[in-house]
Amino acid sequence: MFKKSVILHIVLLTLLCLVTVDVAAKNFVVVIDPGHGGDKPGAVYPARRPVVFEKQINFAVSKLLYNKLKTESNGITAILTRNKDVDVPFTTRANVANDINANLFMSIHCNSVKNPTTYGASVVVMNEKQMADLDVKYDEITRIERLENFDRSLKMSEYVIEELSQTAGRKILHSGFVQVPNRDLAVLRMTIPPSIIVELDFISNKETREFLTSEEGQEKLADALYNSIIKFRDYISKLDGVEFGNDSDKIE
Repeated sequence: MFKKSVILHIVLLTLLCLVTVDVAAKNFVVVIDPGHGGDKPGAVYPARRPVVFEKQINFAVSKLLYNKLKTESNGITAILTRNKDVDVPFTTRANVANDINANLFMSIHCNSVKNPTTYGASVVVMNEKQMADLDVKYDEITRIERLENFDRSLKMSEYVIEELSQTAGRKILHSGFVQVPNRDLAVLRMTIPPSIIVELDFISNKETREFLTSEEGQEKLADALYNSIIKFRDYISKLDGVEFGNDSDKIE
């Protein structure tokens, strides 16, 4: 009887240790969303061939970023909302982050305007009025969470802007982050975790388009986004008092 009790005690201690290790190894989860896809190519330039599709740039940079996050021992789990050239509904993109309570949702895009001389990177976040209007449909706990995550989205935007300037050599458009009041940015509206849209630069500008489509340019952009995520991970770790582990398990 005593022997069985000792064995049971050892088993329970082992299970407790496994649970403790699992908690300690909790990773910082980043959802990377390559904007557009499939029959929704985003911006298309120039009018003559060879034609550049925004969706291709978005996916190329997203994939590079995903691989950097996945292969480094950084306590980060990276997830892509699409692995190929398909159109993924906004709801599905947002729910990838919502369903696993991700630490960050980053949607990657390129900007475009009629003026071909305009250039510069920026980050788009929800504005406070949009947040207030939308929060009426959520329960009190979720409203508090969304408000807290709004502040975190702003902090992440600072890191992205800093890195796009310093690492990728991008001029920063306006103040850097843009709170758009007159657009229904569905992917941000539907996402509860901290969420941003990164506008890498203007595909409508010939010079920046060449940078966006070059291997060197895409590597620099991916490096910039990687660095910004590392900074945000460290910020959240300190803010929440959480030490993110190096769990090798990845959510595909």
